[in-house]
Amino acid sequence: MRTILFDAGGTLVYLDYAFLVRELRRAGIGTSVRAIRLAEYAAKAEIDRRLLGAVADTAAAGTDETRRRPYFTVLLEQLGVEPTLATRLIEHFDAAHKQDNLWRKMLPSTPKVLSSLRAQGLTLGVISNADGRIGAILEKCGIAKLFDTVIDSHDVGVEKPDPRIFALALERIGVRPDQALFASR
Repeated sequence: MRTILFDAGGTLVYLDYAFLVRELRRAGIGTSVRAIRLAEYAAKAEIDRRLLGAVADTAAAGTDETRRRPYFTVLLEQLGVEPTLATRLIEHFDAAHKQDNLWRKMLPSTPKVLSSLRAQGLTLGVISNADGRIGAILEKCGIAKLFDTVIDSHDVGVEKPDPRIFALALERIGVRPDQALFASR
């Protein structure tokens, strides 16, 4: 193996759970980061089902918005948020996300792990179904320089699981499929 390609959301960068906790508490909903993570875990299958439905049912298939809204809808349902309030919160989260991507937090160990992989001679890349801002997010986190290529589906017009996005990453790095691994949660 010569290359590791990473998904970004949920692998390299994570939802700003503290932001959600603050905003939910402002709306009168007592919660915690742990409760949100548990709700997210419990809702995973339903989130995936709705995301697939949203992508299949819209001309905007694969856009950041078609993934984000079902995600927050199911998450708030799992937390027991009343539907009318949930709709308002989703609008608020959507506006906040458009201003500053909410998937912006990184585990403290991430730079060290990536640097260690590079020190072992591996080439690294990112393939993300994102909204055109993944490069800037990785830059903000201080890890962009550790990647040989960063592919944002918004910029290239194709997204995972379409094989073309993986082929593009392999081509940019200059390796065959049997020389690469894709890491995602």
